[in-house]
This record gives sequence, C-alpha cells and structure tokens, in this order.
Amino acid sequence: MKSLLSDISSASASPTGGRGESETGSGKGSQAPSGEACSVPVQARDCTESATLPKGNHGSGEADGLKALSVIGLVIIVILVINANLPSPPAAPVPSPTVQPPPAPKLPFFPLPDVVGPQASGLREMIDASQADDESRLAKAKLLLDKLPRPKPPTDNAIRKQARDLNTEGTKLLAAGDFLHSAQFYYDGSKLDPSDVELADNLGYALLQAGEFDEARKALLSALTISPVRANSWNSLGMVYAALSKPADAIAAYQNGWRYSRSRSKTLSTWLTIAQSYPNPLVERAADQAFTKVAEHRVALQLRTAVGKLRSSGVPVVLPNGLKSVADELVAPANLIFVVDNQTFPIAVAEDGYSLYLASTPDCDAMYCLLGNLSARKGDAEQLSPEQESIPLNGQINAIWKGEAGKGILWISFHRDGVNYSTELGARREVVIDLAKSMADAVPIPPSPRQLVAGVPPQLSAAPFAERPGAGSPGNAPTAPPLAAVMPTQPTRLPEELPPVGADNILNNNQIRYCLAEKIRIKAHEAQVNANSQSSVNALNRYVDDYNLRCAAYRYRRGTLESVRSEVEPYRQGLERDGIARAAANP
Repeated sequence: MKSLLSDISSASASPTGGRGESETGSGKGSQAPSGEACSVPVQARDCTESATLPKGNHGSGEADGLKALSVIGLVIIVILVINANLPSPPAAPVPSPTVQPPPAPKLPFFPLPDVVGPQASGLREMIDASQADDESRLAKAKLLLDKLPRPKPPTDNAIRKQARDLNTEGTKLLAAGDFLHSAQFYYDGSKLDPSDVELADNLGYALLQAGEFDEARKALLSALTISPVRANSWNSLGMVYAALSKPADAIAAYQNGWRYSRSRSKTLSTWLTIAQSYPNPLVERAADQAFTKVAEHRVALQLRTAVGKLRSSGVPVVLPNGLKSVADELVAPANLIFVVDNQTFPIAVAEDGYSLYLASTPDCDAMYCLLGNLSARKGDAEQLSPEQESIPLNGQINAIWKGEAGKGILWISFHRDGVNYSTELGARREVVIDLAKSMADAVPIPPSPRQLVAGVPPQLSAAPFAERPGAGSPGNAPTAPPLAAVMPTQPTRLPEELPPVGADNILNNNQIRYCLAEKIRIKAHEAQVNANSQSSVNALNRYVDDYNLRCAAYRYRRGTLESVRSEVEPYRQGLERDGIARAAANP
C-alpha cells in the first residue's frame, strides 16, 4: 500500500665616452745659436731668434723678481694652511645609479597562428554542447574531430628525441617560474614534432602562467586538435577563457576537463584549489562555478537548484542522490517535489549551517503543500537519550531516531565530520530512514571558498532547530520557521491504494479513497486541458480511461463510502492542485 503523502526531502646605452685623441705635436726643436737663450715651452717650437734682454740693471731686476716670488709663495702657503684648518664643505650627494629591470624576453614565435577551419568549428561545437549539457551532441562533435587529419610525427627518431629534450628543459624553466623562456622551449619542440600533444599543451599552460592569455588560447586549441579528449588542455583552456572574461566558455571547458579526466576526484580537488588561491579573481570564480555545476549532478534532480546557494554556508552540503522513495510515498511523479525558496519558507544559509524546505508545489507558502525539511548545523555529535533509538545507516554512520518533531512529522539526524544533518518528513518511518541513508552515502560537497562568499551571517539561530524563530526575526538572518510550527497537525495526504482493474470488485477503505481522490484530480485536470493540443487531450484521456477501468463500478461495505468521503473532503484543495500540475506537465 502506498501513501499519497505530500512530504519529502529534497535539495583565468652604455655611455659613449669620446675617445681623446692624444696629439703628439711634431714641433722640431732646433738648437739655438751659441750665446743665445731659447726658452722652450711644454710643446716644442722653433727658436729662430735670440732672446735679448732689455737694457738696464739686469742683476737688480732679478733680485726684485725673486723677492716678489717669495712673497707670493708665502701668501700661497698661508692660504693653504688656513684652508687646511677650515671644515670641509659637505660633499655633493652622488646620485644612485638607476637600476633598470631586465626587459621581458621578446619571443620570436608571437603571435601564434589561430586554429581555423573545421578544427575550429568542431572545438566550438564541443564547447557549446558542454554548455548545453548535451552528451549526444558532444560525442558527435568529438567524432567529427577524430576524422580530421592530424599532424604526423617526424620519421627521424633523433628529431623526436630532440623535441622531447626540449620539453624536459622547458619544464625545468616552468618549475622555476621562468614562463616565457619555458614557452620558447616548448614552441621549438612542437615545431620539431607537431604531433606531440604534450608539447602543445605545455606551451599553452606556460603562456597562461605568463599572462599571455590569447596566445595561450591558440596553443591550447591547437593541442585539442591533436587530442580532443585531453583533460589538462580543457582545464587550462577553462582558466584562459575565465581570464579573457568569457565565463560561460570557461565553465564549459572545465566541464569537458572533468568529463575526460581519468581521476575526476583529483580534477575537482584542483578546481577547489584554483577557486581558493589563484591570483586572478575571474579564474577563481569560474573554477568555483564549474565545481558547483558538476557537484549538482551528485544530488537528486529536484534539489540541484539549491546546491549553489547551500554552498555559500560554512558547512559541507549533504543531500540525497534521489527521491524515489518519497515520490512513491506520494503516489506522484518525482518531479512534483520542489525546493521552496520564498518569504514564507526561505533557504537559510549561515556559517554554522543551512536549512531548506521541500514541497509539492514550487511556490508553496502554506501548510498543505509542505513536505519536509533538510538541515545541517555545526556541532558535536548528539547523545542518544533513553527514549531515542540508534539506526544504522551504513557501515560507518548511525543515526538518532527522534520520532515525532510535531504531529505527523518524523525526525532523524546523524553526525558527520563535525556537522549534524537532520531530516524531518511527514512520511512513514521507512521512507524517512531511506532518505537519511541516501544522505549518509552521499559525497559531501565542500562549501564555496570564503573569498567568493559575501554577507553570510555567522549563525542560523542560537536556538535549536525545532525552536527556531520565524522568518525575519530580529537579530538573525532570515531563517526558515520550525517545521513543527508550520506543518499541519494531520498528514498532508491520506493513504491511497490502487484498486484492481475490473468491475464489481469489493474495495477496501484505501482503494475507495483512491477512487474519490482521483475523481477530484481528474476534474481539476479537465478544467485546465488545452483543447487545441492533442497531447493535452490525450493526457487527460489516459487518466480517465484508467479511472474507468478501476473505479467505474465497485462494491463496498455499508457506511464505508460516506466515512471515506468525509476523510477525503478536507484535502480537496491539495488534490485539485495535483490535477492542475498534471495538466501543466502536458500542455
């Protein structure tokens, strides 16, 4: 017997000194005639005349000259002595020589040729298909690229070895942080062996690290024409597109890196490292967004829209990977389970945890459509009280069965890595435990790096979850109201059981309840049918035909029909919403 409950748990110039010419004057020093005095200066010259002294007392003139020289010499000595005793004037500051940074190496291979033609369009198609999460389209684009001609390796093994040696030397320079010079080695190697995808990939990564983003893009696309499934090239291309302010292309490239990775967990770990510490904020944000998008695929489809917001809390996100058991409990398609995020039931996040509500309609703002709550809160493991029960979820985690959090609401919680994860659900015990098991088996999704999160309050509330104040309470960030306060005091659905096909069958209470409820759903569905749409009409007819096979004529015990009808009537509004949802699913 299945119960039609509306509760669930979701979810990148050296100075040019003038040479002095030494003149060696070639003056000819000729010998003076006898008895003639020839005064020869520093530079020789011809003495062609005798030097004659003026008439007069030559001796007395010489003495006066000597006296004058003595006086002059004495004055010079005195001046020198005085100057020696005076303080020296401060030396003029000698300007420090300007140290010019060495110029960045000008690499002769700039600019690189761009990828063009069918290779370029094929890679563009792989990026577009990744953005659309279209695996079939992606596979077709890869297949077309595989059929295109690729560079052939050199036939001379010596040349191939020379190319590999250049790769080794480039990698040494790359590790030392000399990115542009390492790029030169990788480029030279790839010219020798254009089929070596590692050389092309390393060239792109070195140019990325050097900040030559557009040149890096060309090199990485070239590497992908050689191997369209090279994960390293896709991941580096994601960083390049992010640095070029193309976030959609960046996330798509990252996703292809994850798709083709041989170690997906290592790839996700690398993305987190980039998101936490890469010097370019555009690259950080794109890596985190790519991580979030991939992480969404780890949880139930209906909960994926909440993953990004929940990661802004300070705790790992743990959500079930499916909601089948809850959907079965509701006797409704699983896609009728929604995460609610409105003023009445907001998704609440804080440094110490998060909380979200599940409902049978996306805009639920009242009790009748609310299904349950999933929450997380930092803290020590709770101690099992005598009235509680320990429930094994898997080989490592036990849960605490807390029973009723409110009338009709069952509550279970478990502790993992310093966080208490709770599930509150208006469903049968087995369904609540099954949901908790799915969460215990889930891979935790780490919170977003703190530098990418702004405005998150430190706490959801100081009160325990079940006593949490209502939304928008003073002094706290808006938090979801406690589940026990908003859930109805009776189950959101009464149990229904599908009757057997045939006429005149004696039906039990749950089967009669199905027939009465299904009639209400069909009436609401019928009012919304698009008479101009064959698919809309056909959908209604399928429900009507099935109803007629089971409920057109049946028998029951005296008094039962009136009793069950009185039980179903309070749920009419919810049943009508179910019918309207059926019509919306088949426009």
